[in-house]
Amino acid sequence: MLTLFMWLLMWLGGEAQPYSAVLTVHYGVVEVRRAGTEAWFSVPRGAVMPFGEGDTIRTNETGRAMIHFDDDSGVLIIGNSLFQLNEFRQQVDNTFHVRGYVEGITLHQYTLPLSLFEMATNELTVTQASQRFAIWAENDIADAVLSAEGELSLIQDEQSYTIMTNQGYHAAYQTILDLTPPLNEPRLRSELEGCPGLIDTVNNLNLIVRNGSTVDTLPMGAIPDNTPILLLGISSSGRRYRLQFLNDFGWVDALAVETDCQDLPVFPIPYIEYSPYVVNVTEAEAAWLLPYFGAVEDDEWFYRFVREEDSAS
Repeated sequence: MLTLFMWLLMWLGGEAQPYSAVLTVHYGVVEVRRAGTEAWFSVPRGAVMPFGEGDTIRTNETGRAMIHFDDDSGVLIIGNSLFQLNEFRQQVDNTFHVRGYVEGITLHQYTLPLSLFEMATNELTVTQASQRFAIWAENDIADAVLSAEGELSLIQDEQSYTIMTNQGYHAAYQTILDLTPPLNEPRLRSELEGCPGLIDTVNNLNLIVRNGSTVDTLPMGAIPDNTPILLLGISSSGRRYRLQFLNDFGWVDALAVETDCQDLPVFPIPYIEYSPYVVNVTEAEAAWLLPYFGAVEDDEWFYRFVREEDSAS
């Protein structure tokens, strides 16, 4: 159906024919800016509309939308993210050119025959798409690219890199690393920066993980006693450690951690983690998210469900 829709949206004329992709709004606040304009307009949940060259989409904290190039190729844009489509054209040999720019977290899947591909961030450009990959391009961290299926090429600072299935590239280190799923920037960064520790609680109790550097912040979950962990910081009081937890970062009581780590980065009090999350995902979206955030039942901090009457979307 989507393929037929895009054929109907095709612009006529010229050897390389520009196409419109299809935008579907799934949740939250989603805004679009049309090519050649400066104004943003809101698109309601459930809307389906053409998305052409030069168009840009952005989402708020809970916003979520899909750009389809065909039935099996597209980009899932989650909260606080942006995607700009710079080129989508079919060539005379029936291959396609796809070029775009992204910020935030975007998940990509491509089965189209691509003869030119460029997906840029402020720090790097993916020049060969794998079948499934994700880009982290958040303002406060260095960019990362992770391939869930297939070979991917990218360029940073005129240097080329190739990553394979279950590998990630981090722009801050210009390093490629093997990972086991879920494949995401926090897990990649923790492998590069983390200092080993071990949960060591009284009476073998689970250790509560919170989303900030003080005890009055929200509980994210718990870690069993004797679990190895990777530490990435300490609070200025010395009482809390920052660690990689689930698909993001959290904080635990330093007295319940056994470690020899020295010179960890010091974080202020209070310090609250910004954690991306999705609300009321569909089964189809969950399949897109699975390689990067794991199964729905394994991370209630990332996958959140609310009654529709409680939702502001």
